[in-house]
Amino acid sequence: KGIEAASRSKLFDKFFRAERDKKIPGLGLGLYYVKQSVDLHGWRIELKSDISSGTEFMVYIAKKSVYSNSTTN
Repeated sequence: KGIEAASRSKLFDKFFRAERDKKIPGLGLGLYYVKQSVDLHGWRIELKSDISSGTEFMVYIAKKSVYSNSTTN
């Protein structure tokens, strides 16, 4: 099932657990660590959620050039 609209803004907070998920074991750290890693790398994470059909997470990874602009003599 999808994530309730009221929970989406807190989803990446440390120790956050959605009310309906409290019966499932966990500390509420998984998505927090994902967000920290994404931010550390300068990437972006988004989610699309529909309460009846589920949630989709998208991580946008920045493409960096392997070539340098500097020249050597």
